[in-house]
Amino acid sequence: MQDMPKTKNQCGYLVTARNERGMALILVLIMLVLLSILGATVFTSTTSDLRITSNYRNLEDAFYTADAAMDFAQAHGIIYTSILPATATVWPTAGAGVIVNDDGTMSTTANTAYPDYNRITVFKNAAKTIRNYAHIKVDYISTGAVPPGMGTEVDAGLGSGTGFKANFYAVNVLAEGQSPNNTHVELESHIVRVVPK
Repeated sequence: MQDMPKTKNQCGYLVTARNERGMALILVLIMLVLLSILGATVFTSTTSDLRITSNYRNLEDAFYTADAAMDFAQAHGIIYTSILPATATVWPTAGAGVIVNDDGTMSTTANTAYPDYNRITVFKNAAKTIRNYAHIKVDYISTGAVPPGMGTEVDAGLGSGTGFKANFYAVNVLAEGQSPNNTHVELESHIVRVVPK
């Protein structure tokens, strides 16, 4: 066995010198492991952020589709001419949902996804190449006096409001986002339509 070389330290004492050639390799391996852990953490965080952003975009897309369908359902005349309190109280009738054509007319193709709702197409661009789908159901609730502030003769101080009545409806909209995680948004609104008595 060889004797370790002896050197003097600053105080003049003899000190045994040690071989530290493998220490650099150990330090490099420790740093490599730490950097690998840091890299994996950053990758996981970035992937999670991208997923969150994608889910938010899909939810926002579905919400705007539902909002456009709600505008359609609140204003489209075909709905309210087919719901007459004496004959039909829901649009569409239970289980008879169809796909509404792009021009607003009714098709004969059944809405198999939601049979109690009529499906409309909401286009996201002027070229009508990007689309989402929304499903609409309108329920007649009741008929009553016109609420104040609706601009009838009661509001004008001209009488008791005997010329008009109010029909009350509940509008339900289900919208689907175009995403792999099947984002759905559901909106409900209550509306009043003032009609002559």
